[in-house]
Amino acid sequence: MTVTHNLPPVKIGPITDHPFISHQLEMQGKPSKVKSLCEEAIKNGYYECTWLCYNRGTKYLAQGIPILSEIEGFEAHNLRRALGWWKRVSLRSPVKVKIVKMHFLEPKSIKEVEVMVLPDDSSSKIEGIRTWLKEYSMEAQCSAGYDENGTFHPCQSGSSCKNRVMGGNEEYPQFYCSLEYYHELRLRKRRLECRDAMLEFYWNSRGRSDFQTFLRESGLITSYSNLKTTHYLDAADRYGESIPALLLIDGWHIKRLLIMICFAVLISLVVTVLAAAVGQSIDTGLTAGSYTLALVAIFIATLSFFSAIL
Repeated sequence: MTVTHNLPPVKIGPITDHPFISHQLEMQGKPSKVKSLCEEAIKNGYYECTWLCYNRGTKYLAQGIPILSEIEGFEAHNLRRALGWWKRVSLRSPVKVKIVKMHFLEPKSIKEVEVMVLPDDSSSKIEGIRTWLKEYSMEAQCSAGYDENGTFHPCQSGSSCKNRVMGGNEEYPQFYCSLEYYHELRLRKRRLECRDAMLEFYWNSRGRSDFQTFLRESGLITSYSNLKTTHYLDAADRYGESIPALLLIDGWHIKRLLIMICFAVLISLVVTVLAAAVGQSIDTGLTAGSYTLALVAIFIATLSFFSAIL
């Protein structure tokens, strides 16, 4: 028996998760702007990635950070390394990270793609889920739910479940227990409410090897094979598919700048004392100290200038 609730056309998993449908879409879809990049990554043994966006001048670029395995100790602060050695020594470099949506515009190299970045509004998603949960009505109690240990038990009634509804689309319909979907939405709502705070926690923490689990639960890990082609409305739109990504936000390292200024003053004082002792003249010491301070100031100013433009 199949009943109809006031449900949106949704399902437990994406329609493209079905292996046959995924293969058909990959073969029949329109080649994406990053098809060659994805094929090169798959050729090198990478199958999944997290997309990392960053600003370079007036443009936004992105690159895929390969996900090697579930046991890999991937930490959030390591994302800084993707931008090279200069950003690690620069006075202006990534100070925080946030979740966004991006659209591919144009490949720049075998690793980098120019992208358009859009905000990812989790509050609207949470409100939509909250509305659906309030309106949900269960036909009958079934076995779907969580036990005391937090283990989820799916519905065991199969096609006889009174909460069974249809999702997917007309070409590829999928039937599922609406109570299972109800519990899935409850968990998704909780994760969305904590997502931004947890991302900040991982960014500021070291030694947290479960960051990769957080990325997967937040939908931030994408498959290279799924990105090789676009389909339906995404194929018709020249901006293509919307991809969840992490955006690195640059900021000035005031603490690092203050340390350099204090170091410059200390070096100047040491040179002044040594020069005065050797030359047995306070004027000689002050002159040497002034020149030293000027040279260090020029170095700091040069570093600040290139930090701002690069």
